[in-house]
Amino acid sequence: MITNEREALAVACAMEERAIEIYQRSLLIIKEKKIQDVLKSSLEDEKEHLQQFRGFEEEYEDQDISFEKKMMLDSYGGTFLFQGGLTQAQRKGAFSSAEAMIDYAIQEEEKAYEKYQEFAALSKNEKVKKMFLTISQEEKMHQKQLKEQQKKIGEEKKERP
Repeated sequence: MITNEREALAVACAMEERAIEIYQRSLLIIKEKKIQDVLKSSLEDEKEHLQQFRGFEEEYEDQDISFEKKMMLDSYGGTFLFQGGLTQAQRKGAFSSAEAMIDYAIQEEEKAYEKYQEFAALSKNEKVKKMFLTISQEEKMHQKQLKEQQKKIGEEKKERP
């Protein structure tokens, strides 16, 4: 259980690291340029989020987290976002088509949005709270971009004989 914003930042870093890994691997599999563009944009944003979270983590260096606690928080982060990593994504069929990858990413972006909203509510530091709220809105924007791409794919399929 996450008890403070320092722990929330550690979990957020783990979540972003997982998202980066999934998006990087997705780019190796998905060949459609339009979808790659959306994934690349999301990937770059996730990298930026990770930098922002790590920057705030430095402000909490005096609140040392034990190695065991850090490992637990890293693991905990993996239960929120892209649970099961690449193997689970493959099992869920995320890499079977561009549409499947987009659908999977939409679901995961929603989870990130919800979790960052929770972390914001937990935060006492106003700067950290604002960062979580801002990044949660960026996750919502990723979701919107992915839904738009999903809609375009659906429309293109309807137009084909």
